[in-house]
Amino acid sequence: MRNRIVPTLIIALAAGSVSAGALDPPAAPTPTQAVVEPRTPVGAETTPGNPSTLFEITASGSYYLTGPVMGQTARHGITVSAANVTIDLNGFTMEGGIATLNAIQSDLDGLTVLNGTVRDWSQSGIRAQGREFRAERVDSVSNLGNGFLAGDGAILITCRAVLNGSEGFQVGEVAQLINCRSQGSGAEGFLAQSDAVFENCISLENDLEGFECGEGALLRGCIARENGNEGFNVGSSSTLEGCSARFNNLEGFQVGNASTLRSCTASANGQEGFNVGNESTLSGCVARNSGFEGFEVGSNSTLTDCTADFNSAGFLLGNSSTVSHCTAAANSPENGFTGNTLIAADHCVAQSNRGNGFSFGSGSFVTECGARDNDENGIRVSSDSVILSSLATGNGGAIADGAGILADGSSNRVDGNHATDNDIGIDLRLGGNIAVRNTARSNTSMNYAFSAGNDLGDIIDLSLVDGEFATGTAWSNFVH
Repeated sequence: MRNRIVPTLIIALAAGSVSAGALDPPAAPTPTQAVVEPRTPVGAETTPGNPSTLFEITASGSYYLTGPVMGQTARHGITVSAANVTIDLNGFTMEGGIATLNAIQSDLDGLTVLNGTVRDWSQSGIRAQGREFRAERVDSVSNLGNGFLAGDGAILITCRAVLNGSEGFQVGEVAQLINCRSQGSGAEGFLAQSDAVFENCISLENDLEGFECGEGALLRGCIARENGNEGFNVGSSSTLEGCSARFNNLEGFQVGNASTLRSCTASANGQEGFNVGNESTLSGCVARNSGFEGFEVGSNSTLTDCTADFNSAGFLLGNSSTVSHCTAAANSPENGFTGNTLIAADHCVAQSNRGNGFSFGSGSFVTECGARDNDENGIRVSSDSVILSSLATGNGGAIADGAGILADGSSNRVDGNHATDNDIGIDLRLGGNIAVRNTARSNTSMNYAFSAGNDLGDIIDLSLVDGEFATGTAWSNFVH
């Protein structure tokens, strides 16, 4: 029985091995079509020019350079005669020359230019006056016109404009510029119409303004340095955050009405550090070494946590303005804080200014402020004002009758203040004022100079009292 089974099994195994076929896998199929570049090269055959331009793009699509482009007299480099065109400069340079025109020009919408340099053209580097122009990683250098001239809705990212004869960047409305730099332009570094957005842009050594923008602008983290006019000249209803203006010939910041500035710095500008219009808000800003005022603001404005030091004057405030937790120090030859009518100052400090520490007109309110070592008066108001719970010390050294606190009009209330080591402690020049609950000590000429006709708490002299005292009322003024 075993003799019959074994041969049958051997025959079955042999048959199975024959039916399995070849062990090597089949070869890959042969490709039926080569990979094709989806873009069109810019060249004489694909984008032929005409007497006014080297190359003309007449259809929408994506194009790229295959090498550098050399300009020719009286001709543009590339003229775009279709909408929605992208040109990749591919890292190459389009170089102009004497009496050339624009490197790239278009009046149609949707032009994008990427990755390269345009330089030495006799007109502009890129003239793109249609809407929605976009440029990324493009340098425009030493052109006689604009570096970039663009229409509404332009977006420019990581672009440079250097040593152009006119504006570095000129854009229309609702433009956005990010990480862009303009240097050495013959006009403005950046010139924008309304509602522009600038982020982390730098404007350096331009002949006119660093940034000139229409109303509604937003600027974040921008720098304007060593420009021939203002660092920032910005329209109304604008917002500036974390911006810096240094060594500009005129104002560091000139900003229109109803604007907001946060954490901005103006240093060593030829005129005002900040010149800001009515109904504006400034917080956390610093003005230093300005040729004129550190801050000049219009009426109904509010300043919080701002500092002005080593300017010609510290703060020049429009009517009905408020300053809170602000400091004016070492301004010369003028005042730390100056305002006309209805000024409110609280928790502010004026120190070592060559003029008055605070000098306000009628209807003003000074509360819990400090004036120290100012050459003229520490705190001065005219009429209808309140000086409350403030400190004045070491003021008046430069004038014969300087006072820690001076009211040189009538209808003022001087209440709960402390005056020490001034020429005169508290001085009421006219009648019709009230002075209560004040204290004075060690003032050089006199502690109190109260003219006739004022309403006063009695003056209690404690300078010779050792220890506790029992005289006086809650309204008394004290010498100690």
